[in-house]
Parts: sequence; C-alpha cells; structure tokens
Amino acid sequence: MANMLKVLREAAGLTQAALAARINTTQSQIDRLEKGERRLTVDWMTRLGGALGVEPAALMAPVEGGVAIPLPPPLPQRHEMPRDVPVFGTAMGANGDGAFTINLGGQVDMVRRGPGIANSRGVFAIYVEGESMAPRFQPGELVYLDKNRPIRMGDDVVLVVEMPGKGDEPRAYLKRLMRRTADRWICEQFNPPKTVEFDVASLKDKFRVLTLNEVMGV
Repeated sequence: MANMLKVLREAAGLTQAALAARINTTQSQIDRLEKGERRLTVDWMTRLGGALGVEPAALMAPVEGGVAIPLPPPLPQRHEMPRDVPVFGTAMGANGDGAFTINLGGQVDMVRRGPGIANSRGVFAIYVEGESMAPRFQPGELVYLDKNRPIRMGDDVVLVVEMPGKGDEPRAYLKRLMRRTADRWICEQFNPPKTVEFDVASLKDKFRVLTLNEVMGV
C-alpha cells in the first residue's frame, strides 16, 4: 500500500468525490493519490489531513532506512464497531453568530463507536449546524465530542454558554481554542475569519471535538 489515504477516507465514511469537494480538487485526483499514481506532497497531505481530521503524517505508510515499516493493524469493519454512541439533536440559532442549541435529552440517532473510544463512556455526537467553521466542518457533518478529554490550545471545541436573559436556552458554539486567560477563552472562527472571546464565568459546558485518529485509534 503506497499510503493510508483510502483507509482513512473510508473510515471517515467519505466517497472519493466527497473528499475531493472538501479540498477543491477532483475525484480523479483522489483516485490517483490513493493508487500512488500521484505523489503525496506536503501540500496534499496538509489539505487531506485537514479534511479528514488527522495529522498529515498519518497519510503516509512509514518508511525507515528505505524499507517500509509494516502498517498498523487494519481498521475494524463497520459491523465490528458497536452502534452505541448517542447523537443528540441540535437546532440553529437565529442570531447569525453561528450559535446553536444541543438537546442533551433528545437522542436522535446512534452511531458507531470506533476502537479509539471503546472505553470512553462520556462520548456523544452531533451534526454540525451552520457554516461558521467551514471548510474544516461542513453543515450536517457528524462530529464526536468528549467532555472528559483534556482541552489543549489548538483543539476544536464546542462551548456551551449560559445566556443572561431569564429563560433563555444556553447557546453552543463550535470553534478552535487559541489561548486561555484567567477569565477568557479566545477562539478562532473560520467563516468569516474572526476571533471570538468567551467569558469563563459564562461557560456551562466544554467539549473537545475528537479527531478521526482519536475515534479510530490510529
């Protein structure tokens, strides 16, 4: 196997055409990359890694001293992964700032539990609302969240913020954490690009978005 692109793409549940659309290329280019007919340059690996939620280096079959190192064990088949991760309902906010609500009492589906989260009982999933984090996250894309996973600078997060108005539902935001202070979380938004700040005192819940590597244990 020339690289891990096909394995990671299929693990993400994407067709060649869907992956191509995420990185503004063609299905035929993805096919050539998977077959090793086109070299995986640093630029290709960076773009593909971002679209698949993995480190760019994960796309390559490791090589040491000119001899290919055996690839990690193959990912389990879909039927081998239990379908027991709850998907909770979401609803887009009306204020245009990318906010949405999560109904933690409203399970709408169950999805597969990858081997990387086999023992993580606090994991759940949601479908992305809005385009504020495109192209990293597209509307309707499934993302796995973990309340217990430590959050680091540069991680993608979902922050649930208490609203000051009486009776107002908490609002959730999907962003990328850039830095923290004693009283503020400073985050990045991609579309349109801007910095968004949150008061620590207003944060009701904090969830880390899991990468495909973490979900699949690769």
